[in-house]
Amino acid sequence: MAKVDRTLLLKRVVQAPSDRFPRVPNLALHTVLGQAFERCETVWDRHYPAKHKIREGHRCVFFKRVNRQGNAVLFHAYSYLAGHTPDQVVFDDIEEQISADPIVNEDGDHKEIVERFAVLVLGEVLVMESARVAGSGPLAIRAIRDLVKRHVMPNCPPLDLEDAPTLEFRRMAEIHGGVASVTARLHTGFVAEPNTFGNAMETIVANAGFGNARVSATIEAPENGELDVDTVEQILTESEAGTGLSGVTIRFRDKTSLGDLNKYREKLPITVNAVRAGIPLVTEIETAIVEYLVGLATPRDDFQLIREDGTFV
Repeated sequence: MAKVDRTLLLKRVVQAPSDRFPRVPNLALHTVLGQAFERCETVWDRHYPAKHKIREGHRCVFFKRVNRQGNAVLFHAYSYLAGHTPDQVVFDDIEEQISADPIVNEDGDHKEIVERFAVLVLGEVLVMESARVAGSGPLAIRAIRDLVKRHVMPNCPPLDLEDAPTLEFRRMAEIHGGVASVTARLHTGFVAEPNTFGNAMETIVANAGFGNARVSATIEAPENGELDVDTVEQILTESEAGTGLSGVTIRFRDKTSLGDLNKYREKLPITVNAVRAGIPLVTEIETAIVEYLVGLATPRDDFQLIREDGTFV
């Protein structure tokens, strides 16, 4: 069966209060969102913007909740351009009908007019499947706020998404199952300081007769093993400080990669089966996104990234 690659992104939901909509203390977003879904009787109740505010050619989104046990609220978001989906989606007063058949343009190429991505909410934690439409994250959080505001909490303040808090390297390696490989790079003209990993690479290359060359070296862990975290962190530090290396790429055992700790964003690449070319089996996405959240909330050596109530540690 064909496979599809997706990425799960970890975000933090933050309030953006104003004079009109002040901050709400201890906002349990999953609780009020779950209540909002329960009060939705038609597809338009979970559609953003509201039906009377739709403008042709503007991007819209509607949600469809996944029935599951537990506190976290899981749903699929369906994004589309108003007036551009007559072949693929039909709305009635109760339920949307999304065609499972591929839409084919005049060149015979398949196209997906309605873009789907999964979202999981627990407290201030939001995990979302990466979407192919730019701005899907901000669109989803605006729609979540609109849903809550319309059906449960009229005073709900605006909500924004931030990247999850950056972890120290050792904790990051624990969450992602250890370090599988590290690739160190020396660009032309870079001079490494003595007693660094980069200096050792320079010496080997120079002794081999290459004077002014770009060099890279990859160190891989044995099969089913992992590299020593302290040693890898030292190499990463050399790169960030510019003392021994001009660049480094670290690959964790779950296939997540890291090039710059300051620019790192918590995420998880996944591979799932496809129902057809490029279209993932959504039940496998649902399983993966829940397992990712559970893993982040599971203590490891007295450390966990997320508490059970959906707050970041």
